Amino acid sequence: MRKFAHDMNNIFMSILNMADLMLLSVPENSDLRHDLQDILRAGEQGTALVGALNSKLISEDSSVK
Repeated sequence: MRKFAHDMNNIFMSILNMADLMLLSVPENSDLRHDLQDILRAGEQGTALVGALNSKLISEDSSVK
């Protein structure tokens, strides 16, 4: 399960990095800019969720020992 969390985090980071790079070339008033900002918000929420999952898994691992 921890590998899954790690892999998901890598996917979210790729999405966040690509959206962030695209924002650099999109005009301020573009509808695309708003969509990219939505992608960034969703990606950050996904990353936070994976972080919480990973913390839970680490906590469970340490309590089992």
